[in-house]
Amino acid sequence: MGGLSIVACLWTLDDVITALVTSRIIIQFIAQIFALGYLRRTQPEMPRPFKMWLYRCPARSRLWAGRFCS
Repeated sequence: MGGLSIVACLWTLDDVITALVTSRIIIQFIAQIFALGYLRRTQPEMPRPFKMWLYRCPARSRLWAGRFCS
């Protein structure tokens, strides 16, 4: 924890907070993409209140495009 604090002191507090929020959002989106695939594979008969058109294409394209946007 101390080592991480020393490294974080190299940037301003605004930069550190922005990086933490951004990484949290990216990790959340990636987890949702994998969780959707896992849920559809393990429980295909479960009723869902939503539909994803062309199920795998939007999730995979977002995962692929996310590498360039972050």
